[in-house]
Amino acid sequence: MAFTSALARDTRRHDHVPKETAKSTLGDLIVALTEETECYVDDEQEVYRTVAYMVSDLLSRRRFLSGAWH
Repeated sequence: MAFTSALARDTRRHDHVPKETAKSTLGDLIVALTEETECYVDDEQEVYRTVAYMVSDLLSRRRFLSGAWH
């Protein structure tokens, strides 16, 4: 029985490259965030407010990191 380190086993799992990448839309992200947030927040308005904050934060960080804020 050959010994294989955990690192070597983990690396082998990532050898397979998917043939195509699934494309997601902003709407898909909003739906996913809403569904997950509903698990933790009971008030519907608070769910929408929280999701809006998260999406806004993600988009503003993206603009800032891409250099659009010159």
